[in-house]
Amino acid sequence: MELSSTHVLAPYSAKAETCVSADASSYGIGAVLTQKQPDSEWRPVVFISRGLTGAEKHYTQIEKEALAATWACERLSSYLLGMKFTLETDHKPLLTLLSEKALDELPPRILRFRLRMLKFSFDIIHVAGKKLITADTLSRAPVQRSLSAAEKEAEAEVQVFVDAVREGLPASEENLSMAGNLLLRGQRIIIPTSLREEMLNILHNGHQGIIKCRARARQSVWWPGLTVHIQKKVETCATCEQHKKVHREPLMPMPVPQRPWQRLGTDLFHWDKSTYLLVVDYFSRYIEVAQLHMTTTNTVIAALKNVFGRHGVAETIVSDNGPQYSSSAFQYRFEHITSSPRYPQANGEAERAVATVKNLWKDGGENRFT
Repeated sequence: MELSSTHVLAPYSAKAETCVSADASSYGIGAVLTQKQPDSEWRPVVFISRGLTGAEKHYTQIEKEALAATWACERLSSYLLGMKFTLETDHKPLLTLLSEKALDELPPRILRFRLRMLKFSFDIIHVAGKKLITADTLSRAPVQRSLSAAEKEAEAEVQVFVDAVREGLPASEENLSMAGNLLLRGQRIIIPTSLREEMLNILHNGHQGIIKCRARARQSVWWPGLTVHIQKKVETCATCEQHKKVHREPLMPMPVPQRPWQRLGTDLFHWDKSTYLLVVDYFSRYIEVAQLHMTTTNTVIAALKNVFGRHGVAETIVSDNGPQYSSSAFQYRFEHITSSPRYPQANGEAERAVATVKNLWKDGGENRFT
């Protein structure tokens, strides 16, 4: 226990100069990660070791040394990935095999070790065996510890989960592998059922849409039905529902009347400090404009009666919800249809006719018709 105490080990620093020393014996491999402290002293950060398996004991010595270096870097990958470090070995032929020699010239087993080391950035150097004391000691006294009851139970649960996932996948799903304790589908981690809701929350962090969330998932995680689960998560998100952009429904055009003066649109508009009443026929687009001296309901009714006296009473009148049209006095022998509140586009025929009249008056100067 003294080796793991704070008196021996130094805290890890991602900025400190780092060195990994690895060595192999006939029955074990060991390594130590050391870092240079601010006072220029090299202190250990991590000690690791393990015994060789039956097959590994039959490796040649150079293969054992390559195994020790590769295993040490992979075991310490959380400390080493993304940084440049020094790898020390007491086996000089290993220098060219793991750094300079062409891949097609390597023995098969050494080639596999070399390929596993490609993800690390390191300079390998030779150190005399008498100076590689710590790694040599660890390789000659590897940790021999049987699993505890809790560890065996956890290992069994993991295996049950892996078997259950494999059985639940389609027969064509063969792209599965294990990386440490992680079950992978290609490069994506397979998430167990108990963690899927939490993972959906992480994928939807920032309240991205369905497309963005699926893109995130394709880079990291997978489980059967993931695409459907993401869609349901986004569609049922209260925050997204509150702030989503509302798309207007398309306008429903009114049917064209069968004859002139069957359906009319009417509206009030202002021009040059005066108020006018406009009436337009939906069939012929014929326009009538009358100037109003007052904007009361009775004035509007009188102007409409004047128009009806010349052309007859229409079957349907379409207007907005202005007070002149919504008054109880605006009752006559026709059907009165009003547009939706705050939605003048529903009375689009009259609105378009108003724009036409204003353009004519603007171009024609004082030559107005009433």
